[in-house]
Amino acid sequence: MIESLCLGLRDQGFETALTTFRGLGEIGRQIARAKVELEGQLLANPKSPSALPRLIQHLARESCDLLYVLDHGNALFLGRLAARLAGVPHQVCAVHRTRRADGSPSLNLLDRALMPLSDKVIAVSRGQAKYLQEEIGIAPARLSVIHNGIDTRRFAPRPSGEERIARRRELGFPLESPLLVIVAALRPEKHHELILEALQRSTHEPSPHLLIVGAGVREAAIRARAKKLGVGDRLHWLGLRNDVPQILSTADLLVLCSHPVVETFPLCVLEGMAAELPVISTRVGSIAEMVLEGESGLLVPPSDARALATAIDRLLQAPDRARAMGEAGREHVLRNFNQETMVEATARLLRRVATR
Repeated sequence: MIESLCLGLRDQGFETALTTFRGLGEIGRQIARAKVELEGQLLANPKSPSALPRLIQHLARESCDLLYVLDHGNALFLGRLAARLAGVPHQVCAVHRTRRADGSPSLNLLDRALMPLSDKVIAVSRGQAKYLQEEIGIAPARLSVIHNGIDTRRFAPRPSGEERIARRRELGFPLESPLLVIVAALRPEKHHELILEALQRSTHEPSPHLLIVGAGVREAAIRARAKKLGVGDRLHWLGLRNDVPQILSTADLLVLCSHPVVETFPLCVLEGMAAELPVISTRVGSIAEMVLEGESGLLVPPSDARALATAIDRLLQAPDRARAMGEAGREHVLRNFNQETMVEATARLLRRVATR
């Protein structure tokens, strides 16, 4: 998303520069290759006493008119405070979170105390905006909703059956079994154990297999649970990948089974829909704003393995309906969740803020 904004806002007439606290990563390197001004690894240790003075000095040297800060790590706190002390006249922050996995608020007391420094706070969904207003205490006038958008050209429609089989063969996936895919970090809030239980309960023949894209601290525990449930031989561990569009093009369904307290507006759902995959997800966060129930996918109660298995079997047993859902999902993304719409809405908001 940050790459789309950096490049898209430049095309909208903004002079953009990106600052990262730590290393650039692949996205940062892509942005650098696009010749966007970039300062990488500015703060190797954001908790160091020298971090705030160094950031103040950097922003003062940049002489920017507006700071746009994402709520990653320490950026929300240090970025907004440094901008005020460096004399940056305007700032906007984008908040992508709701609650933490333990149920505590996503924004701590210091982050909330600094909210008056932000001219505008961007929420990624209506449901999240309501949360930020009612539970975090952000004034409605300070909130704006801008949905995330994705590159719909990169996540293209699924290929024909023969081509899809060829891609499965190339990637080493089963050719005959239905393929489910989950794209999510292996963290507690993503609740991968639920899809394992659903696989065990599925009655579809041949038995569905699951592609697991992502890495994280829960991998060993998830593997152990899969072995105990007897579904380990149907899992394909893909780790972190840079070919997610190609993987999605081989699958039959995209599944997400997150817990209710943490999920907000997961991009993997939009990516799956753009690839014409019907989506089956727990009804959490603002996913109901993304998936049109019964039209582009099915939503089930959180932590209900029986309901998840039933939804999976229903769509696997009705390929024509699943195909229609996938097509409807892509059309929904093209109309409402493309990156051009996201960039244009952000540009309009930033212009309003900067010209006050």
